[in-house]
Amino acid sequence: MRFGDTEVPNPQINEPPQAYLGIEQMAWFKERLRAAEAPWKIWGHSFGTLSLRVDPHNLPPEFADTWPSTEYGYLQRSWTLEHREIFSMVRDEGITGLAICVGDKHSFWAGYTSETLPLRAYEPVGVEFVTGSITAQNAGEVPALTLPRDYRLRPFYVHDRADGSTQCAYNTMLLHGVRAALVLRDTDDVAQARAARNPENAPHLTFMDQGGYGYSTVRASPDELETEFVCIPPPMERSETEDGGPLRYRVVHRVPRWAPHQRPEMRQEIVEGDVGTSI
Repeated sequence: MRFGDTEVPNPQINEPPQAYLGIEQMAWFKERLRAAEAPWKIWGHSFGTLSLRVDPHNLPPEFADTWPSTEYGYLQRSWTLEHREIFSMVRDEGITGLAICVGDKHSFWAGYTSETLPLRAYEPVGVEFVTGSITAQNAGEVPALTLPRDYRLRPFYVHDRADGSTQCAYNTMLLHGVRAALVLRDTDDVAQARAARNPENAPHLTFMDQGGYGYSTVRASPDELETEFVCIPPPMERSETEDGGPLRYRVVHRVPRWAPHQRPEMRQEIVEGDVGTSI
């Protein structure tokens, strides 16, 4: 395994391949997808299939000694071979309405499932939604509390504002790339950061809030699937009001049912609040 100019031995090179579905469960799952007549095939998943990656090859020279890389770096790419097998079957056989609903990430995500990402072929075959945690800490809050202010890579995880508040720059880096995170650092302007995005870094992600707490609802009709993210501030103490306290935002994602061999199309609506760096 190569990182920059350094090669590290792969400790799994002589080990048998691992799978989380297994041969029998994979065969059962594929048969269920093929036989399903319902408009929506909702796959309840504990850890999800969406990949997270960054583009350190686009870093300016000042970071060459801290994050050397000449290609995309995957921060999450779990069980890729099994997911490729499933998504290639869904694509080739024209199966529609695949929607994956996920927990365990302590954060809100919305995006498209696909066999591969650019620079390889990018062909979305389904949609995926990940719900935020109710109380468990997440990858947005922890860096803001633990990374020193003078840590050189802090701007890729935490944006420190002049008024002393912070924003989750990790969202910006994951959605739009490292250059966008640096523009956020230099301008304190989320719109300018989005304008500096690398469109090939995460075309499969439409929403990412690594600092999101709350819950999600999913509503399915024959023609449309709707997922709503309801995000609250970090729950440091119990709310004393009947409505559960203040909200950060409510965002709805609607996906019309698509035809065989067509791509799903997600529509996003910010119902209330400020999503900050999450889009």
